[in-house]
Amino acid sequence: MQLIDPQKFEVVKVYSFIEPYTGKSAYVGYYRPYTKNYNRNLNDDFDSKFVEWLQSMNLHDVQNVVSEDILFDIQKPRIQQIYDGGRPSTIMSLTCHGDYSMDEVMQMGQICGYAINIQVYWNSIANNFLMPLGGVMTFDKTKEAYFLDVLSKIVPI
Repeated sequence: MQLIDPQKFEVVKVYSFIEPYTGKSAYVGYYRPYTKNYNRNLNDDFDSKFVEWLQSMNLHDVQNVVSEDILFDIQKPRIQQIYDGGRPSTIMSLTCHGDYSMDEVMQMGQICGYAINIQVYWNSIANNFLMPLGGVMTFDKTKEAYFLDVLSKIVPI
């Protein structure tokens, strides 16, 4: 086990939920850069908004189940194996942008957005009847630079 380059330190966040139509549970997670002011034990604006987005898709029992600093070379492969490990999966597609009104969009002519695809790992033996998830998610337009920066650095598990 070796300490990785401090410039490559990351935090992994994993959330569990239940899809209400099939009753199946699943995990979704991402890596994000480790920063000095980021506390893995607390949700910052992005993490809180991510939970809100999951809840807005009518997913039930959304919980943060893993929040871990990635400092050593063996951690990422272990996490990948835990969640990927042969489970059926689908993609969650999110298109994210500021919460502009239609008048603001018409006045500006365009808005910045970001699309991400995150793997959803299902607790299911079969790959049938698994729901692809997705939607358009908004964030506080006054924090647009922050959200777009975080979104650009998100790496799905």
